[in-house]
Amino acid sequence: MTQLLKLFTLITFLLLSVNLSAQSYVEIYNEGQEALKKGDVQTFRESMERANKLRPNHPVIMYNLAKGHMLNNENRQAFQALAVLIHFYASPAILDTLEFSVLKKLPEWEQLTKAVSEKQRTTTTSEVVFEFDKPGFHPEGITYDGETGDFYLTDIREGWIYKFNPNRQELELLVDLKESGFWSALGVAIDPVDSDVLWVTTSVMPQFSDYHEEIDGKSAVLKISKKNGRIINSYEPGSERILGDLTITKDGSVYITDSRNPVVFTIDSNDVLKVAFQHEEWWNLQGLAFSDDEKYLYLSDYITGVYSIEISSGTIQPIMEENEWLRGGDGIYLKGGILTVLQNGTTPKRVAQIQLDDKGKAIAETLAFPDQAREDINEPTLGTWVNNDLYYIGNSPWGYYGEDRSPVLDKWPKLKIFKLKTHPASP
Repeated sequence: MTQLLKLFTLITFLLLSVNLSAQSYVEIYNEGQEALKKGDVQTFRESMERANKLRPNHPVIMYNLAKGHMLNNENRQAFQALAVLIHFYASPAILDTLEFSVLKKLPEWEQLTKAVSEKQRTTTTSEVVFEFDKPGFHPEGITYDGETGDFYLTDIREGWIYKFNPNRQELELLVDLKESGFWSALGVAIDPVDSDVLWVTTSVMPQFSDYHEEIDGKSAVLKISKKNGRIINSYEPGSERILGDLTITKDGSVYITDSRNPVVFTIDSNDVLKVAFQHEEWWNLQGLAFSDDEKYLYLSDYITGVYSIEISSGTIQPIMEENEWLRGGDGIYLKGGILTVLQNGTTPKRVAQIQLDDKGKAIAETLAFPDQAREDINEPTLGTWVNNDLYYIGNSPWGYYGEDRSPVLDKWPKLKIFKLKTHPASP
C-alpha cells in the first residue's frame, strides 16, 4: 500500500464518528467530494473549509482543503494549508502525488519539501533504561515511588497493575483489575499526601481481553492500597466515558481527563467525582500536568493541541497560536517551566519540548524535538518523573493486534522504558 493510499484510508478511522457534530463534518466532506466529481471546484473548496472548521487538523480534510484552494487558483492559501498540515503530519505522501502538479512548479514547493525532510530527520536524546520481554503485556501508564524506588505500570489488555523494582528486575503483580470487576488500567499516580495510596484510571478499551459491546463506555477512578493491592474506593462517572490520565496536586486533589466526552473531572472535598472543567474546543483529552506553583493546569487535546487552565479564574486557552504543533500529544509533563509532550498522534512520532513564560503561555521559538522519527520510539504514551528525569513508555504495543482485537504475540515487541534528561528547550 502506498503512503498516499494509507493517508486516505484514515478516512474510515478518523472521519467516521458517532456524535452529531462529527456526522455533520463527514456529511459536508462527502458533499464536497461529490461536487468535485461534477467539476464544481468552488463548492468543493467551500465544503472543505466548512469541514475543517467543524473538525480541525484532520490530515485528509486539510489535504483536500489545500487541493481545493489550488483548483480555485488560490495557490497562496493552498501552501498555507499544507504548511499547517505538516506541522503535525509531515508525511512524504503529501508531496509524492500528482495532484499538486501546479504547486510543484512554484518556488514555495521547495520550501515545503525541505520542511517535510526536516521533520522526518531522526533526532535521538532519550535512552533506554528498562526492557520487558513479555508478550501480551500492554503497558500504558507508569509512576515512580521515590520512597521505595519502585515503579508501577498499568496494563491495557488484562487490567493488571505491576510493581517493578530495578534492583530485582522482575514484574510483581499488585492487583488484577479484571478479577475485581474492572477493565483496562491506564493512568496511574501516587498520592502525595497518603503515600500508601495509588490512584488508577480504568476504562473499557477495545483491546481489553473481555471486551464486549455491553460494557463499552464503562470507566472509573480507583483508589488502591500499595501495600496489598486492595481497592479502597471506586468513583464511576455513570455515563459513557474513557477516563485516561490523571494528576494530583500537592494537597491531594485528583484531576482526571475523559477522552470520550471531553471534560476534566475532579474528586472534590466530599469525596465525589464531578466535572471540573469543559471547553467547546476540546475533542479528545489525554494527559495533564500542573505548573510547579499549581496556578495552571495544562492538558493535551489530541486533536487541537495543548491548553492551559488558570485555576483561580477557570480561564481556558490554547498555550500557543499555532497550537497544532502540539496536537497528537498523549502524556504531558512540566518541570522548571519546560513542557514535555509525548506525541504519538503525529507523523513522525516525536517528543516535543517547549518553554513557558511567567503567564503560562508557550514561547513558540523554543519549540524543539529531542526525539523524533526514531524506530524504537514508535508509540510513546505516559511517563513519570524520577527526580529531574522523565521516564516514559516508548513503544506501547497498540499496533500489535489483529482485526479481531487479539494480540499478535509472535510479533509482540520487547517493551522499552526510556529516560529523557530535563534540559532547556532550544530552537
